[in-house]
Amino acid sequence: MTKKIIIALLISTSGLSLTFAQEDNSSPLKGDKPIEYMSTKEGDIDLYYEYKIWRTLNLEETPNQPLALPKTPIKSRKNLGTVIIESIGNENFPIPVHQPSDQEMAQEPLTPTEIYNKFNLQKEIRDRCILFQLTGDNYTIMVKDGDPKITVPQDSLFAYLPKFLTEESVNNILTSISGQIYKYDLYEVWFFNKRYSTFKSEIRAICPYIKDPTSGQPQSIGWIPFDQLRRYLVQVPIKLSDFNATVGMNQYSMDAYFTSRLYSGEIVQAENLQGKRFIDYNLTPDQIAKQRQEIETRLINLEEDIWAY
Repeated sequence: MTKKIIIALLISTSGLSLTFAQEDNSSPLKGDKPIEYMSTKEGDIDLYYEYKIWRTLNLEETPNQPLALPKTPIKSRKNLGTVIIESIGNENFPIPVHQPSDQEMAQEPLTPTEIYNKFNLQKEIRDRCILFQLTGDNYTIMVKDGDPKITVPQDSLFAYLPKFLTEESVNNILTSISGQIYKYDLYEVWFFNKRYSTFKSEIRAICPYIKDPTSGQPQSIGWIPFDQLRRYLVQVPIKLSDFNATVGMNQYSMDAYFTSRLYSGEIVQAENLQGKRFIDYNLTPDQIAKQRQEIETRLINLEEDIWAY
C-alpha cells in the first residue's frame, strides 16, 4: 500500500513539472495554461480575511534580474517588459492598461496609442522609415525608396510592425522600449479561504515604471490586470540563473516565477483607512523600514495563528 502511494505521488509530481516543459519549436511552453488562482472576489462567502499590499520590484536586485533579461529576445525567451509591450499590442487578445491612479482598475483602460506614446514608439519607427506621417486616425508609412506606402491604423501600430519591418528591426525596437522599464509595482492580495483552509496571496495587478526623458522622474505606465497578463507569461521560459536549465523538467515559465514568489519587493503601501503610501506620512527611512518589517511579520504571524487553532 505504501509503495502505491509513493508511486502515485511521483506521477502527480511529474505531471506538475511537465506543465512547464512542453516541447515546441517556437516556445517549449506553448499550450500551457496558468494555474488558476482561488477566487478572491469581494462578496465571496469563502473569503474570511483579505489584506492588500503594494510592493516595488527593483530590477537591479539579484532575485528580480531574470525579469530584465535577456535584453534582446532570444527565440522564446524575453524579458518581462517585452512580454508586456507585445501583449498590449496583440491583435487577438490585447491586455488592458489602466490609469496609474486606478489601482482597482475600475475605469476604462488607456488606448494603445496613449500607452505607446509613453515609450516614444513613434520615434523608434520614424528613425527606421523615410515616411512616417499621421493623417487622421491612420499612419502612412514607407520604409525605403521604391517601397509601396502602407496605411496603418493608429491604435494598431505595434501589431503592424512585423508587416513592414524586418525581424531584426522589430527586436531592436523591443529592446529599446522595454529597456526603459527599470522597476515594477505589484498589487498583492493576501487572503484566507475558509473552504480550503488556506492562507495565500495572489498578484492582482502590475505597473511598469520608466523615467521621464525630460525630468528624469519616475513615470508609471499604468496598472495591468495580472490575471490577463498570465496567459502570456506562462508561454515564456525564464532562466533563474546562469546554471538554470532552459529545457526539460526543471524549466520555469515566467508565470511560475511569480506564482512561486521568487521575486523580491519592498512594501510601499498597505491597506489603510486613508489610502496613503508610506512616503505620504513624512516618515524617516528607518521608520519606513520598521513599518515594512511590521507588516511582513504580521502576515507571517497571521498564517501561524490560523494553523495554531
